[in-house]
Amino acid sequence: MKDRRNVYIKVLTILQDLNEEEYKKIPKEIIKTLENNRNIR
Repeated sequence: MKDRRNVYIKVLTILQDLNEEEYKKIPKEIIKTLENNRNIR
């Protein structure tokens, strides 16, 4: 599970580097799922 958690964290980090316009194209459900899953231990 630790590996998956790290992947979620990496994806969120990459998404944060997108400009605002691109970031807004990502469905909010996807962002929320990523954020929730990064906290899995």
